[in-house]
Amino acid sequence: MAEHKLTTSALADQLPRYEICKTKVVVPRERIPAVLRALERQFPEATPDRLDGLRLDWKVNGTSGKWLLVRASNTEPIVRIIAEARTADDARRLCDEASRILVS
Repeated sequence: MAEHKLTTSALADQLPRYEICKTKVVVPRERIPAVLRALERQFPEATPDRLDGLRLDWKVNGTSGKWLLVRASNTEPIVRIIAEARTADDARRLCDEASRILVS
């Protein structure tokens, strides 16, 4: 703040904006490994991370462009889908495409 002589809110205004989409689908527990592999195959250009479910990251100009997280619930027979992108439409499209793959 001191270097740029800006307020916190002015600095925050310079950060990129992202939109988030959350949804869930019913998936039988025994199908989860197969559908996660199918998702990974569907998005070969994304960088996968299986630390907590399946997270797929897309970089744009070396920085985060968008991401998708698909994670099974430990208490319900559902899979939660969370996507973040520069626009709400892009985030929704990621969730919708993942949902279609999970229920197919």
